[in-house]
Amino acid sequence: MDSQAIVQAPAHRSWTERLKKLVSFARGDAGNNVKSMQLEAVKAPVSWSGDLQTNCTARWAGLLLRAEQKSRTHWSWTVSDSKTRAIIMDSRMSWARSTHGKKARLAAEQAARQYIEEELD
Repeated sequence: MDSQAIVQAPAHRSWTERLKKLVSFARGDAGNNVKSMQLEAVKAPVSWSGDLQTNCTARWAGLLLRAEQKSRTHWSWTVSDSKTRAIIMDSRMSWARSTHGKKARLAAEQAARQYIEEELD
């Protein structure tokens, strides 16, 4: 009787225990994949989409970069987490003012690269 209980015990583990183990394993692998993706992305150029003259976005290394014209000579930019939409850095946190789209996009790219490099260290 005791030998049957020992053999059957592993088979009767609860589904929640199995699921917890699977999720923790998947999270560990996903974290490594994100890190390797970010390492490669730091070297890659950022590809912007949308109207570069008024409003454009880019998805890069798990981040969402956005540049938007607010007035004729004022542009804003934002770098946020693409999953949570949490703002990492934006033009309001910077002293530099972007007077045209190219400057705004460049500022967003620099902030994103700096964030990734700091996160990887």
